[in-house]
Amino acid sequence: MDLTGIPAVLSGLLAIGVAFGGGMKWMLSRMDRQDAAERTWQENERKKLEALLTSRITSLEKQIDEQTTEIGRLRGELTSYVRHVGVLEGLLKANGIEAPALIKVIG
Repeated sequence: MDLTGIPAVLSGLLAIGVAFGGGMKWMLSRMDRQDAAERTWQENERKKLEALLTSRITSLEKQIDEQTTEIGRLRGELTSYVRHVGVLEGLLKANGIEAPALIKVIG
């Protein structure tokens, strides 16, 4: 049995192993870089969306506050009108005049 070719075969296998290991290391480091870039992109997009939603929520809260203030003002105004109508109806009745019936306008 001739063993003279074994070192050449072993060195060839070792070269193939080193090349394969180097290729795997390059591929894994490339995948890590791509993953890091993807995470950075996702984080930036998440921050943009969060800022957009935060500004929209703030805008809606401002609108709600304005509408709440307007509703309070209108309720006060309505109370004044109802009180005024009551006084006028009292004056009409005091003078023997029957107030007309209230017509339902809104559905």
